Amino acid sequence: MKKILISFMLRNNEKYIPYMFKCIDLVEEKNKIFTINYIFYTNNNEDKTLELLEEKKGKNFQIINKNYDEKFLKQPRIKKLHYLREDFLQIIKTLNFDYLLMLDSDIFFNYSMIKDSIDILEKKNYDAITTNTVKHNTPFYYDSFSLSTKDRKKYSPNILTDFKFLKFNFWTLWDANNHMDVESAFGGFYMIRSKTIKSDISYIKDNKDIEKNICEHKHFNRQIKNLKFINHITPFWCDKEDIELYNKSYDIIKEDKSDNRNFFRFFITIFLYLVILLLFVYFFYIKIF
Repeated sequence: MKKILISFMLRNNEKYIPYMFKCIDLVEEKNKIFTINYIFYTNNNEDKTLELLEEKKGKNFQIINKNYDEKFLKQPRIKKLHYLREDFLQIIKTLNFDYLLMLDSDIFFNYSMIKDSIDILEKKNYDAITTNTVKHNTPFYYDSFSLSTKDRKKYSPNILTDFKFLKFNFWTLWDANNHMDVESAFGGFYMIRSKTIKSDISYIKDNKDIEKNICEHKHFNRQIKNLKFINHITPFWCDKEDIELYNKSYDIIKEDKSDNRNFFRFFITIFLYLVILLLFVYFFYIKIF
């Protein structure tokens, strides 16, 4: 049996944790072919995160809890993440697994996404893949902060003001069978081979960007030779503490499909964007001038 290690790094996430556990339960219910273990890295919680994790703790659950001093906690968020992820990475490197799935705790996922990711890695011999995680049941990739492609180092989170980001999203929709070469992407769902993660890659070694507000995954990803963006595997990301939204997202995810985009909503969304754009052009260019 292939061994999969699923890792979560979380802090003050008590709102998401019940749904994270629901997703894990879905995976455990469906899985018959993998040995899956889970590792959680958490620190300095001010809510019930650690308590909830401890309640779920089982033979295939490992919890790493650390509390850092005030000086460390006062550092900029992205700078802290570099060091936290590096600490977690060094712990992970000591463990036994064939594939590592790095998951954010606010991502809604299922078994099919995991199985399909493993199938792609094995058939295509990629070093790592990252998925097309979408926001609130729309077809648009959400994690522009971590995204770098060959022709673009930085993307705006707004597809209306960043034509290349809009183009990127259209590519994920219409060219579903191709896998894109990317310099960096994360999306909260990132599958990597054991031999790759256990090589000399690091979040902080030779990283000249730690003091800058640059996503910690970018330096890490630049060390991966064969990283692919897989556009037909679409976990959900929910950024608001909205129980109704969480429940709707979970209801879709529990159907256990890899591609969870709502194409009808896509066309409605595009139509609204076009209307807004045309109104903007009319009022600010035609009417004014």
